[in-house]
Amino acid sequence: MSLSSHRHTGYGRARIWRRSVLLTCLVAIPSLGSAADPPPGPPAAKWIGKNSAAVLLGWSAPSVNEDGTSPVADLAGYRLYYGAASRPYPTVENMLTETTRIFTSSGGVALTAYDSSGNESDYTALTVAPEAVPTGLQANADSSSQITVSFTEANAGEDGFIVEYQISGDTVWATGVQTGAFSGSGAGAVTGLAGCTTYAFRVRAFANLTGADPLVSDPSDAVTKATAGTSPSAPANLSGSAPTSSSVSLSWTDTSAGTPCAADSFEIERNGTTIHTTTGPTTNYSDTSVSSGNSYTYRVRALRSGLPSNYSNSVTVKLGGTISDTISGKTHSGSMKSISGMAPNTTVQVTSLGGSVCLSGTFVCNGPGGADTSECNALTDECICPANCANASFGALMREGCVQVSNGSTFNSGSGTVNFFVNGDCNPDNNSGQFTITLTY
Repeated sequence: MSLSSHRHTGYGRARIWRRSVLLTCLVAIPSLGSAADPPPGPPAAKWIGKNSAAVLLGWSAPSVNEDGTSPVADLAGYRLYYGAASRPYPTVENMLTETTRIFTSSGGVALTAYDSSGNESDYTALTVAPEAVPTGLQANADSSSQITVSFTEANAGEDGFIVEYQISGDTVWATGVQTGAFSGSGAGAVTGLAGCTTYAFRVRAFANLTGADPLVSDPSDAVTKATAGTSPSAPANLSGSAPTSSSVSLSWTDTSAGTPCAADSFEIERNGTTIHTTTGPTTNYSDTSVSSGNSYTYRVRALRSGLPSNYSNSVTVKLGGTISDTISGKTHSGSMKSISGMAPNTTVQVTSLGGSVCLSGTFVCNGPGGADTSECNALTDECICPANCANASFGALMREGCVQVSNGSTFNSGSGTVNFFVNGDCNPDNNSGQFTITLTY
């Protein structure tokens, strides 16, 4: 009677594989061959298991005939029976020398051996249990490039586990790490990941099979985890300007924009002290806590979750201002007055220069200053005098390095303090004169 149609009434069970897969051995049935020529004994299953894709079966050839004593001398092949139910089996496959098979079945499986006369052995019926899927999956970010995945084996005695990963939302899974066997709970670390990136992880159990590729379980449910952050890249191209005498405008390039570790804020430093942290990834800032006439040096760095980048380039911004003062001088004598408060090394413009027309000279010197014309000797000094200076003594000063200027003329502020020098007047009867000068810087 064909195994594809008849039913059996009883069977014994034996554990054939440590994966809680039950080997169901049916009670012997009458041989399809003659008693004088007993068929081979039933094949011995070595392993059987399945995942969602297929059933994997491996067996060894029988060593004795079905009578249990005579050795097998005539083994022609094997027949595999399987189907959606235990019996009857709608599918039958004949195999010659194979001892492994991969096939699709959601129900029962049976295996027999037969000789060259077509005599078929009793059969081994197999209950197929799926390879158990690991449970309790958790992920922990160890660093910006490593995440450790922990889990619990669902069936004792697995040969190992495969941790797969992908960037969250992707469609392709890659093998991150393969672990060996362990009892209970285990873990595997996936390395070489990108910082500030969210990954999805899942785990499969596998069993090593003799003469075949390992049997791999279906994947576990996935969990997601982001790697730890790294510092964003440093801002670049910092520039600054002074739109008014009481504000500085800064702008820079966010080089981290669009990267996994993009900046979430920026820190602005002025003259070595942090003055502001932005509330978002902006690329400009206006500093209004400045004073006219001063010089300020800035630099910027990016932050991500508090982790700072290196600093950007530095930029120095000088704020302008206006100073007015009156200078007095006596007849044919010298007097000097210092005016301070200008930003160092700043271009100063004379925006107003006027007063007593009989003054022979009003001079401003960036040198050490003094009460006589010798203080204007150095060619690096600059001296200014009103445009109406025509006295011979002025001509001597010009030869000694003084420079005549008028409204609109400019000079360098040097250290920020300018010495004005008045030398006499053109009217012997006038004992003194005054000169008003206004400087813009």
